[in-house]
Amino acid sequence: MARINLIPAYILDRQQRRSRLHRWLVPMAAAFTCVLVMLWLTLSQRADASDVQVLTTQLLSQVATSQAELKVAQEKSVQLREQMERADSLRGKRAWTRIIAIVTQCLPKSAWLTSISTDPTVPSKLRTTKSSTIKTKDANKDAELVTIDAARKMRLLGYTAKPGEPNDLVRRLTTSGVFESVSLTQSRRQDVHDGSYFRFEVICEW
Repeated sequence: MARINLIPAYILDRQQRRSRLHRWLVPMAAAFTCVLVMLWLTLSQRADASDVQVLTTQLLSQVATSQAELKVAQEKSVQLREQMERADSLRGKRAWTRIIAIVTQCLPKSAWLTSISTDPTVPSKLRTTKSSTIKTKDANKDAELVTIDAARKMRLLGYTAKPGEPNDLVRRLTTSGVFESVSLTQSRRQDVHDGSYFRFEVICEW
C-alpha cells in the first residue's frame, strides 16, 4: 500500500536541518562542557598549588626562626650550666666565710692582715676534655669531663710587732685542721709609718 506524505517539502527540509543541527550541537555542547570542567580543575589546582607554596614558605620561615631561638637557648643553657658548675665547684671547695673566721681567730693579738688572696686569684674558664677511660652508655662515645682550676692555696700578708707571732699563726692554723699544710714563706722587719714591724707572708694549702 502506497504511503502519501502530505507534509510540504519545505517543512520536511526544515525538520531535517533541525535534526542534523541537533546531532551536531549535542556533541559540541558536551565537548565544551568538558573543556570548561578541565579549565576549572586546572585553575583550582593552580590556586591550591599557590596556597601550598605560600604555606610551605611560611612553615620554612617558622622553622628557621625556631632553630635560631633554639640555638640562642642552647647557648644560654651552656653559659648557665658553666656558671652553676663553677659556683658549685667554688662553694664545695671551701667555705670562705668559715675560713676567714678561723684565720681571724688564729691571728695573734698584735698582728694584723693587709691582704688575703687565693692562688689562682681568679678561677679559669671551664675546660671540657674527652676521657679515654670513662665511657658513657654509648660505647662508641667517650665521656666529656669538665674541669676547673679552683683555688688551691690561700696567701696571707700582714704585720706584727713581735718576731715570734708569725710562727704562732702558722702553728694555730695548722692545729685548726682546715688546711693540709701551712708554711711561713717570709718574715722580715720593715719600717712602717709609725715604727718598725715584721712583715710576714703565710701560705695555706688544701
